[in-house]
Amino acid sequence: MRIDIKTPRQETKETLKQLINNYHTIHPEKGYRAVRKDIFNDTGWIYQVT
Repeated sequence: MRIDIKTPRQETKETLKQLINNYHTIHPEKGYRAVRKDIFNDTGWIYQVT
């Protein structure tokens, strides 16, 4: 039986998804690059697409 414990990477990924969705909801006119720049400027969070 699998225990539903999230790894730190899974938690980070979910947090980042929520952050991107929040930014896009507030600013639907902005594209991926602009949202990424805003997240970096506001939080300092650097992420890479892997």
